[in-house]
Amino acid sequence: MEQPSCVFPVGLPIRYHGEEESDRTGQERIAAKQQEEKTSSVASIPPDKEAWSHASVQAPTEQLYMYQGATKSTMDAPCVCQHCGYRTYKNSRLSEHMRKHTHEKPYKCDRCEFCTHWKKNLTQHMARHNGEKPYMCGECGYRTVDGSSLRRHMRKHTGEKPYLCGECGFMTADSSSLSAHAKQHTGEKPFKCPQCDYSALLKSHLDRHMLKHTGEKPYMCGECGYRFSDRSSLARHMKRHTGEQPHKCSLCDYSAIQKCNLDKHMVKHIGEKSVYEWPNDQPLTI
Repeated sequence: MEQPSCVFPVGLPIRYHGEEESDRTGQERIAAKQQEEKTSSVASIPPDKEAWSHASVQAPTEQLYMYQGATKSTMDAPCVCQHCGYRTYKNSRLSEHMRKHTHEKPYKCDRCEFCTHWKKNLTQHMARHNGEKPYMCGECGYRTVDGSSLRRHMRKHTGEKPYLCGECGFMTADSSSLSAHAKQHTGEKPFKCPQCDYSALLKSHLDRHMLKHTGEKPYMCGECGYRFSDRSSLARHMKRHTGEQPHKCSLCDYSAIQKCNLDKHMVKHIGEKSVYEWPNDQPLTI
């Protein structure tokens, strides 16, 4: 493959990156390893890895994600991808990056069909086969096979939501959730049912729909053995056993397991109250 040149093409959006793990010196790696062994968390999260600030920017073909704080170290880096503007100081790093665009995946798993662009991804994948989970959360003990998964998990504790939708301001903790959310604005529903015209925004929605065709009911009530095709139906059913009735009437003592039952009940009150006496927080649409 032709060696990527260190030339910046004018007009392309720039994606700034911090120096990644392989750019660190040998001494830095040793120091980092020693520090990891001293802490209760198997994998510490270096600040430079967590400085991502994602914002949707209007661009011809893609969203632009900028890495705040990395501009001093990589803004003037001479090796630049002519496809997306990725910058680095090393030609070897640029060559690895180019595999994203060429779809070259030279690293293959000898146990399954998995293949990847980078050796580190194969190492993480093999850990799944071996049952290894060396990265541990110091807050709750959660363990995982790679540092990126741990960083995503840590956002549950910190409440950090660095991924921002430029259309509506929706914020989320991971890029996959942002990608799924963005499809709501475009109207895209890429997951199609092979048996009918149904299409879905998320694969999980399609999986739930497919149960209607197969008749499968994997969710079973532990109290009575009644089975359901989806988890939400089981959750509603369980309230019958617990006696929980969360939907309460604002005009009397009536309460219901399901909101639809409360809506039916509210019809009785329509003849009792004029529109002007109806509570402001109670919708009239039934």
